[in-house]
Amino acid sequence: MAKGVILIDDDLTQEKIFEHCINKSGDLWQFHYFKDDKGLIEFVSKLGLYFNKLIIFCDYYLPAMTGIQLLEKIIRLQVTQEIKVKLFLISSEFEQEQIDFGQQNDVTLLKKPIQNKDIQQILHQN
Repeated sequence: MAKGVILIDDDLTQEKIFEHCINKSGDLWQFHYFKDDKGLIEFVSKLGLYFNKLIIFCDYYLPAMTGIQLLEKIIRLQVTQEIKVKLFLISSEFEQEQIDFGQQNDVTLLKKPIQNKDIQQILHQN
């Protein structure tokens, strides 16, 4: 089975950084990019058929909802009980609400700007 990485961020620069870093990692990670929540929940709900590991990076500031609201939807999906899923919330600053959410839901907070070495380290740890 394969390993998957999903980035949810409306910043196309982030997409390019992640894609380059994942392709360079040498591991068999499949990269998927979403600029918002459209089609994401349906996509994630079916991933148990294809992946045994999944890493999801979600920006806090999204066009239609916050990253917390979107990650809450993902956490409720059955697939998060079936395969290993590691969640990251991305932001340039973290307020108490984000810190509390991370602690209560095993979501790692990742501060922008994200460096290639940060992504590489996360991929190799999972």
